Amino acid sequence: MKTQEMPQKRQSIVRLPRDKNNPYVTVNKGYVNDFKLSLKAKGLMTYLLSLPSDWMIYKEEITMHHKDGRDSVTSGFKELLRAGYMTHVVEKNSKGQFVANIYTVYEQPQIKTAGAVK
Repeated sequence: MKTQEMPQKRQSIVRLPRDKNNPYVTVNKGYVNDFKLSLKAKGLMTYLLSLPSDWMIYKEEITMHHKDGRDSVTSGFKELLRAGYMTHVVEKNSKGQFVANIYTVYEQPQIKTAGAVK
């Protein structure tokens, strides 16, 4: 009787070992599988979720450290705001003067009215 070899499974994703030399980010796959988000928005979201929880988010800083230009980063922010994965609050002082843009990122979409799209 002739034995048949099982066909080799093709590996289409090659991963690094998970250890201290190859740090990983753990994220909820909900937004990754959200078909309403573009790949740009998913990439921006993954980058933002890789930052420490108390990180202050500045569009200008993200633009300076990535290939995407200001308009591309801005459109990614708008997409995340519209989908509810990000909120935006304009902080003002007691005189009503601008102080800062406060962005908060959520792994799950929040109620649409939670943040304004700027």
